[in-house]
Amino acid sequence: REEIAKLYEEKLETITGVESIPKPPSLRPNYYKFPVIILKKNTSVEKIRDYFRKNGINLPGRVFEKPLNRHRVLSRFSEGVYSVAEHLSRTHITLPIYPQLSYGDVELVVKTLKDALSD
Repeated sequence: REEIAKLYEEKLETITGVESIPKPPSLRPNYYKFPVIILKKNTSVEKIRDYFRKNGINLPGRVFEKPLNRHRVLSRFSEGVYSVAEHLSRTHITLPIYPQLSYGDVELVVKTLKDALSD
């Protein structure tokens, strides 16, 4: 997964309107999921997910679909505005990442993302 993540990072640099979530150098992620932030204005995450689906690629579930401050168990901490959490919940998708993913698969996912953003 680490090699696949590096490949995604490299390929995503060529796409305008998307970025991966920065990783602090002191951490070593397990890449359970590979979230990316959609920066392009007026681009719906659902529209992108639908585009992938129509092209035969199922995206994994999102990491921040519901911000923590909106979970009932944490409601006592939900006072105030959590604009970053709210923004991330609306603007991210997760790309497929699993050990059997090939270079060609990554190329196809990145091309599909690029096409979805230009659609």
